Amino acid sequence: MLRKAWFIWLLLAYNIICTAQLQNNNWCFGQLAGIRFSPAGPTNYKSAIFSEEDCATISHRKTGALLFYTDGRLVYDALHHVMPNGSGIGTDITGTSAQGSLIIPFPLDTNKYYVFTAAHLGDVQPYLRYSVIDMSLNGGLGDVVPGEKAIIIDSNLTEAMTSINACSQTWLVTVKKTTNEFNLIRITPSGIDGNRVVSQKAYALGSNGLTIVKLSRNTKKLALTTWNGTNKISYVALHDFDVSTGSVSGGEIIDSVIGKDDFYGCEFSFDSKKLFASANTTRKLYQYDITQPTPAAIFASRQTVFSSSVAIGAPQAGPDENIYVPLYGQQYISKVSNAHLMFPGCSFVQQAITLSNTTSAFLTLPQAVRFLDEKAFIPGNSYDTVVCSTPVYKIQASKGHEKYFWQDSSTLDYRMVSASGMYTVKITDSCFDYIDTFHVLIKPTLYAALGNDTAICEGKAIELRNKLHTIGTPDWSNGEAAPAITISQPGMYWLRITNDGCSIYDTIVVTRKPPPEVFIGNDTAICKNTQLVLYCNVQPPGTKYLWSTGDTAEITTITDTGLYHLTLRNGDCIAHDTMHIALVPQPQVWLGNDTSVCMNKELYLPRSIVKGIGYSFRWQDGSTDSSMSVIASGTYTLTLQNICGTVSDTVSVGFRNCHIWFPSAFSPNKDGRNDIAKLVGDIEGVTAFRIIIYNRWGQQVYSSINPRDGWDGTINRKPTETGTYYYMIRIGYKEWIDAKEQIWRGDITLVR
Repeated sequence: MLRKAWFIWLLLAYNIICTAQLQNNNWCFGQLAGIRFSPAGPTNYKSAIFSEEDCATISHRKTGALLFYTDGRLVYDALHHVMPNGSGIGTDITGTSAQGSLIIPFPLDTNKYYVFTAAHLGDVQPYLRYSVIDMSLNGGLGDVVPGEKAIIIDSNLTEAMTSINACSQTWLVTVKKTTNEFNLIRITPSGIDGNRVVSQKAYALGSNGLTIVKLSRNTKKLALTTWNGTNKISYVALHDFDVSTGSVSGGEIIDSVIGKDDFYGCEFSFDSKKLFASANTTRKLYQYDITQPTPAAIFASRQTVFSSSVAIGAPQAGPDENIYVPLYGQQYISKVSNAHLMFPGCSFVQQAITLSNTTSAFLTLPQAVRFLDEKAFIPGNSYDTVVCSTPVYKIQASKGHEKYFWQDSSTLDYRMVSASGMYTVKITDSCFDYIDTFHVLIKPTLYAALGNDTAICEGKAIELRNKLHTIGTPDWSNGEAAPAITISQPGMYWLRITNDGCSIYDTIVVTRKPPPEVFIGNDTAICKNTQLVLYCNVQPPGTKYLWSTGDTAEITTITDTGLYHLTLRNGDCIAHDTMHIALVPQPQVWLGNDTSVCMNKELYLPRSIVKGIGYSFRWQDGSTDSSMSVIASGTYTLTLQNICGTVSDTVSVGFRNCHIWFPSAFSPNKDGRNDIAKLVGDIEGVTAFRIIIYNRWGQQVYSSINPRDGWDGTINRKPTETGTYYYMIRIGYKEWIDAKEQIWRGDITLVR
C-alpha cells in the first residue's frame, strides 16, 4: 500500500474590511443541546435551552465565540445564564413556534442585535415582537436594553420568519396568517421602518397553519412549506424575490399533499439550485432540482434522500455548506453532504453529529444570522498564496455567487493553475460586482516514492530508498538522514523530503513474510527391502526443494531406515522438516513345544515373546485376541500378520493327573518350612529328571539331575537376593502316557 501526503503552506492576506464570517459557529437547540462548528469539525456541549421548535443563536462574527441564544421567551448569555433583563421577550411558553425567534444585527452597529419573536399558532395574542440586546451591557455578557423589550410591531402572522441582508438592505420576512400575503419589514440604521412591503401570493392557497420560509443564498428565491389546517392541504412553494424593493412574486406550488398535514421545513443548497423539504407525517426528506423550467418538471425531479422511523424536523444549512436535519428525540443530528448534487450524488449520514449525554434534538435548528453584506462597499479581496509540491493548484473563489469571470474567460467559481503568477476573477451578484486577485507562487515539486508495501523473511534485511530523483534533504522515521536505510524488522517506515520550507513524504508498511509451511509426514517405519516415497504438502509455484538424499524434485524415494529432511526455499524464505524412518520387524511367534499340564491348571498361549509391530492375531477357532487360555487338550494354532508378512505356529497340549509338582515360591530362612526349592510329590515315580534355575540376567544359579535335591537360595554358599527366578525342568513320570518326558518352564519367587 502506497501512501502519500503533500504539505501546502498558504499565506492569505485579505485586503478587506470584513474578514471571517463566524456568527453561525454555535447552535443551541432542542433539549439542552449545543454544537460548536470549527475547521476541525463540530463538537457538542450542553446548553440551557429546552424548546421543541423555537430557537436562535448568535456568535461573534470574527472569533466564533458564543454571544447569546434564545427560545423565544428567555435570552441566555455565553455562560448559559438568563440575562438579567432576559425573560419575557415573547409569549411562546411552549417553545412550539416553528420560526419563533430570529436574530438580526443592527445595521452598522457591532454591539446591538434585534431579537424578533413570533407567537405560536395557539397563542391568543399572535403578535410579532422585538427586543434589543446590547453586548456592551452586563460586563460584556450582554443584556436586554431597558424599555426595548417585547415591543409589538405586527399581528395576524404565521410562525414563519426569516431575514435578508443584501445590497445595503436588511429585510424581515413574515407571512400573513389568513390574507395570503407576504409581509416584509425593512430594518435600517435608523430603526424598524413602520411601512410594510406587502406582496400577494400568486396562488390561492393561504398559510393559516404552521409555516416555514427560507431564503436562497443568492437572495433570488423564497421557499415556503406549510400545513393549512382549514383546507387540509400541505404544500411546498417557490417565489421570486427582489432584494432592492422587498417584493415577492412568481409563486408556484411545486409539491403538495391533500387531506393531511405533512410538509414541515425547507432549505436551499449552498449554490441555490437545489431545495430540500421535510415531510413530517410521512417522515421523508425530499430533494428538488429547482433549475427545472416548470413546477411539473421540478416535481418530477424529486428524490427521496432519507426515510425515517421518527418525525423529521426542518433542514437547516450549516456554516460548513452541509445541510443538517434533526430527528425528533434523538441524541444526534443528521447531515446531507454535497447538497448541490442530486441524490444519490449527495450523501446522507444519519448520525452525523452526536450530541452530549442527556441532550437531544427536536424539530428545528437555529436559522443563519446574516449581517448586512459589506462587499458592496469594498473593491475586492487580495490573496497571496505559496504552494508546495503540487503540479496543479486549485484557486477557490468565494462560493455561492451569481457569476464568475476569470481572466482566461472561465466561469467556474474556481480555477486550476500550474504556474506561478497573478490570477483575477470578477464576481457578480444581483446588486454588486467586485474583483478578487490571487498571487500564486508554486515552488519546485518534490518527490518521495518508497514503492508498494512489502514483506521480509525472518533473518533477512532489505534496503529502502527513494525511487524518484528529487531535490531536498531526506529524513527517515528512524532518525537517519541518509539516501537509503537498511531494515530487518517489520513496521511502518516513512521518508520525508524537505526543501525551501516545503515537504513531502511517503510511507511504506513492511510486514513479516511467513516461512513456507512444510510437512513431509510423521515419523514412520518400513519393512525390510521395501521403498517409501517421501513428499511434502503443496507449495506455491517457484518453490525450490532440497532433500537430504540430494534430490531436488518435489519427491524422493528411500529404501533405508534413518533420518531424512527437506529444505524449502521460497524467495528469501527458508523452511525445514524432518522425518525418522524405522524398520518394521518381520512378525515372529512361537507357541512352545508340545506339552502336557496338570488337570485343573490353566495354560496361556503364546508362551514366548511375540515380536513385531502393527500386527493382527487369529487363532484356530477364529478368535482375534492377543492371547488364549487353554483349558482342554488339543492342537492350537496362532497366525500373526503385519505389513511385512504373515507367520504361524502350532502346539499340542495334553492334560494329565499330577502327583508331582514344583513350587512357585520358597523361603530359605531355616525355619524348617519350605526352605528348599525342590520337586514335591511322588518322587519315587520319577523316571528321568534334570533342573536348571536362572536369575533375571540369565545366569545359572543351580542345576541338578537328582529329583530329591533342591536349591537352598545360595551361590557359593552366599545368600542370593530376593526376587523372581526362572526354571527349566526335563522330567519323566511312570504314569504318563507312553512314558514321554515333558519340559516344564516357569518361575519361582525367593522370599526371605
